Amino acid sequence: MFKYTICEPLNPTIVDKGNITKEGFRNVLQNFPWIDMLRELENAEESKVCYSPSLELVDMKSNHSLAISIVGPESELEYYIFYKRPKTITKRKWFKTVEVFEPEFLTDRTGQSQKDMEEAFHALLEGNFELLESRWG
Repeated sequence: MFKYTICEPLNPTIVDKGNITKEGFRNVLQNFPWIDMLRELENAEESKVCYSPSLELVDMKSNHSLAISIVGPESELEYYIFYKRPKTITKRKWFKTVEVFEPEFLTDRTGQSQKDMEEAFHALLEGNFELLESRWG
């Protein structure tokens, strides 16, 4: 099971859309108004802007999630992909290395294309965490 949220440019409240199936989210993704929201952002007074248009999907079983935002003028669109997941990482502490469990480890990638954005969401929907880690981890 998944849940998703939306950030609208002029809405200060993150819109929690609740639980959704894989197919339901594929439909949301296919029809998501990225460009309309971006135009709304570009035409708004700067003081009224709350967010870049964003869509977040959380896999409730694995606690892996993606939050993706669109930025830039229409002629130079790019997506920012934020990948959050539980992960054990290695840190150097004094003269030794230690493993630390991070329940919400976050990485981000800028300059991503629409194809990258769609592939990231589809990887999360299919539980392909290896692909997510290799490309956006």
